[in-house]
Parts: sequence; structure tokens; C-alpha cells
Amino acid sequence: MDARLQRRVQRYGWDKAAAYYERFWARQLEPQRPLFFQLGTGETLALNLEAAGFEGITVERLSTTLAYESGADACGAAFAGGPMALAYDRFDEPTREEAHAEYLTSIAPYRRGAGYHVPGEFVVGIAHR
Repeated sequence: MDARLQRRVQRYGWDKAAAYYERFWARQLEPQRPLFFQLGTGETLALNLEAAGFEGITVERLSTTLAYESGADACGAAFAGGPMALAYDRFDEPTREEAHAEYLTSIAPYRRGAGYHVPGEFVVGIAHR
């Protein structure tokens, strides 16, 4: 993961999940590895939309706090329900447990009681053809 992308991911509490994801793809699924997180850096999303033939492109960054009632909810959102789902579906049970433990350790500073309040950022593009 390049340094600029790493800083952005660290800022929003997803660094360990993203790092685990990168290692998993590199170890098991190359060269199919998608680069989901890179679309959020610089003008990458806008440039990709333009290259795909879209016009009137607007890109916005939305900062938020992702609230999870439990560690299981946080892991579900990070792995099973997010951009890592394709890789996560291929994890065996020991790999899933390792990923969950590593991710929960990384978001421990955001723990609030039994749940977590993790800072997040989403990059949204609006365009038309």
C-alpha cells in the first residue's frame, strides 16, 4: 500500500483491516486483487469516472463516525459487508478469526462500552453519461 493511501486509511481507523486485506490478496489471489481503497486518494475516483466516459463529475468526501454495537458488528461491516467481501468469502475459519482479532485490536482506541465508534470517510462520485 503506498504511503499516501496508508496515511488516509490510518486516519480513519481502517489501517489493520486494509493491511490484512492487502496481505491476503497478495498471498492468495494475485493478480486479481482489486484496488478499492485507492479510489479514495487524490483525484483517482474523478479520473476513473472521466476515463469511463462520464461527464459533470462531482466528487465529495464524507467524514462520519461508524457506530457498531459489538465487535462482531464491526467485523461484519469491515469484512463481510464492505469492499473486502470478495476476499473474505475465501477465508477459512482460522483466517477469519485472525483477521477479526487483528482488526478489533486496531480499532480498540475507538471502543465505547461493548461497541465501537470508528471514524470513517467515504468518497462519493456523482456523474452522468
